Formats: sequence, structure tokens, C-alpha cells
Amino acid sequence: MDKYKIDFADKKFGIFTHFLFGKPGSSVEITSSRIADSNEWNRRCDLFDVERVAFDLNRIGAGYYFITLMQGYRFMLAPNETFDRICKTLPGECCAKRDLVADLIKALDKYGIDLCLYYTGDGPYKDEYCTKYMGHVNREKGVVNEE
Repeated sequence: MDKYKIDFADKKFGIFTHFLFGKPGSSVEITSSRIADSNEWNRRCDLFDVERVAFDLNRIGAGYYFITLMQGYRFMLAPNETFDRICKTLPGECCAKRDLVADLIKALDKYGIDLCLYYTGDGPYKDEYCTKYMGHVNREKGVVNEE
């Protein structure tokens, strides 16, 4: 079997998690301070207990785990030099300083649980700062220019 191919039927079931910026159970609340938001995002990523998630997923018999890499806003679960270059941001300002993806892979691999990442094709279309660098011409509808 291909190393990166998942046979979902053999895995039986998995869990999907939205890990997003904002108050739990509410819509995203972005402040006017990019630095304050960045500090909070990095704090949340640092507190994410990958070992506990992997243990619990194994305990319930999940074969795979989906998590949002990024959705709608600028906050990403891992460092990304290309994103920072395009959006003219510093490391840790949008993309987490911690490589949560690598940490999840390592923790889940102990139990043979596959990691799947969810990323929307419209990038940070809701984000007032980054959207202009990604070519969005209508933030509310996620419309991008041809370039």
C-alpha cells in the first residue's frame, strides 16, 4: 500500500476536529491587535496535548484523525514560510511557532492512526489583513482575482 494512501474502509472510523481561533463554541473574534491574537494563537497551539489526543483516539478505536490546518482566518497549525512571505508576516504571527502537525504525526504514529489535514481552498478569505495578499476581491463571498 502507498505510504500516503489511507484505506478508510479498513480504518472503520475517525474523528474530525475544528481547531480554530476564537472562543470555543462561538464565532471567531479577531481583535485589532495582530500581536495579541498571535500570542493567543501560539499559546493555544502550545497547550494542545497531542499525546492525550492520540491516547484517547486509540482508546476509542479511531483509525484516522482529521484536523483543520487553517480555515477562513490567518491562523495555521504549523510554521509556513511561504504563507509568511506572501502575507508579509513574521514567523509566529499567523502560522504557529510550534509545528503541531509534526507533533501530531509523531504521537498518532505510535498507535497506527493516520493524520489528515483539512485546508479550505479559499485560504484566509475572512481575514482583514491577509486577504489582500491572497488576491481576494470579495471577502464575504471568498472571491479571488484571476492572478
